[in-house]
Order: sequence, then structure tokens, then C-alpha cells
Amino acid sequence: MKYSPTCNIFSNVQNVTQNVTSYVCLQALMRDLLIASEDKMQLMAGPEFVYIIAALAKLRASPDQAWLNRWLAVSRHKLGILGPSQLVMCTRALCRLEMHPG
Repeated sequence: MKYSPTCNIFSNVQNVTQNVTSYVCLQALMRDLLIASEDKMQLMAGPEFVYIIAALAKLRASPDQAWLNRWLAVSRHKLGILGPSQLVMCTRALCRLEMHPG
């Protein structure tokens, strides 16, 4: 097969378009997840509550400051029901999201 610069450029543009589309879809999905979880945080059991922040950290998907503030406020009431491994997961997640105490 003969090399065609035009085909190569078209292929690259198509790949970029697919990546941008995927990124936009991911951002929309993440926004929907955060909106859906915000009102349910208070009702979540310990593991559910921890897994949501751990998943965000694993994805390196930093939620906005308002969502994090809500999560931190709810976490103050949940500390007593979290086990040691869940506390470690929370701490690690907050570090990965570059949250600092204070």
C-alpha cells in the first residue's frame, strides 16, 4: 500500500475528534455522577461514601470545590462509622485530589 499523507492527516483528525468526543462524554458523565451523589451523600453507608471519593481520585477527576466541601461536611458525621481501611482510602483519595486540611 502506498503512503498517502492526506489519508494519514484524515486519520489523525478522526482520532482527535473521537478523543474529544470521548472526553466530552466523560465530563458529562462525571458531572451527572457528582450531581446524583451530592444529595445522597448523607444516606450512603460507609463503604459507598468512601468509594465515591476513591473512584474520583483513581480517575484523577477533581470535583468542584462546592462538591468537595459538601463531601467533607458529610464526612465529619460519618467518621465514627468508617473502619480503619476506609479512613485510609479517604485520606489517600483526598491526597490524590490535592485536598489539604484546613
